[in-house]
Amino acid sequence: MAVAAGVGVALAAAALSASAVGATGATRLAVTYRPHGLYPKRGESSSVYRWTLTCGPAGGTLPARAAACRELAAHGADLVHPGVQCMVIVVGGPSAVVTGTWNGERVNFTSTTCSRAWSTLPAVLTGSTRGR
Repeated sequence: MAVAAGVGVALAAAALSASAVGATGATRLAVTYRPHGLYPKRGESSSVYRWTLTCGPAGGTLPARAAACRELAAHGADLVHPGVQCMVIVVGGPSAVVTGTWNGERVNFTSTTCSRAWSTLPAVLTGSTRGR
């Protein structure tokens, strides 16, 4: 019985340790931003921006790294649990793809401006604090 209790305590400690790692885990993201979406209108740029971002400390190639890490600290869950997105496909509107890990959680986020993340995480999605 004492062995079983000891094993139970060890398993509980391991689970607590794993959840703590997830809560404070690393943030490493790859961001792809298309200012005019997948299908730009005639005369619009078809530019695609690709950046990396790490937080704690802020690093990578994203231009607004510090602002993006502050946004992620406050609203990073919007990348993991984006909530309801509109059902309208915005042709020619901005789009972003973010993959990697945030706070140790897997991120696979794709959206046009219909997602709440466009208002809570603009520096992460566009690389700018001014918008594009």
